[in-house]
Amino acid sequence: MCQFFSGIITREKTVWDYDNDSREFLIEKGNLEDLSKSPDFVWVELIPRDGDVFNHNLKNWYLKIDQDFKPDWFSDEFAAKEMKKAIKQVFKKRFFVDLDEWHIVENKRVFVKNSSVEAWGNSSVVARENSSVVAWGNSSVVAWGSSSVVARENSSVVAWENSSVVARENSSVEARGNSSVAVYSDSVKIKKISDLAIIRDFSGDTPKIIIPKGVKVVRK
Repeated sequence: MCQFFSGIITREKTVWDYDNDSREFLIEKGNLEDLSKSPDFVWVELIPRDGDVFNHNLKNWYLKIDQDFKPDWFSDEFAAKEMKKAIKQVFKKRFFVDLDEWHIVENKRVFVKNSSVEAWGNSSVVARENSSVVAWGNSSVVAWGSSSVVARENSSVVAWENSSVVARENSSVEARGNSSVAVYSDSVKIKKISDLAIIRDFSGDTPKIIIPKGVKVVRK
């Protein structure tokens, strides 16, 4: 499974992308052919040792070879150097950390921490801690910590921990942890609700609360 941050090392170049880690996409971008069990290129991933993509100390990131076969010309050291050089550019252009002003992104994958973004088009947002996100179009958001999200149009949101979401129009929501979701349209799709998450549905004439199965509400 390809994940952030993935790439392809060839004899002549390193193929990676700011917004997409899928094999099919990178194969096409690099104009390569994946027809052999012993291809003349190597799939690699750069992974944070502590699991925190917001830890930008390059010593925290290690190279993983994502295939069994390695050509004779391939060098682990060279591949790690190339991928770290690439991810430094991603850190610079796709990470929003501890920023006061709002930023607008369109058709991009961004990582947000203690900052606020407005996402349009086919944007993908990973929000941590005290971030605020307003998502439009076909944007997708994964929210952690105490992040807040307003999802509009066809946006999809997965909310974790103490995140809060306001869902409107044709957006879809998956609520986990202690997250809280307020639904204001009967066209909102609730994909899943688990843990101690709560969904407050204001789409009908009478507001209602939706809780995970097996969770009891104690009223005093």
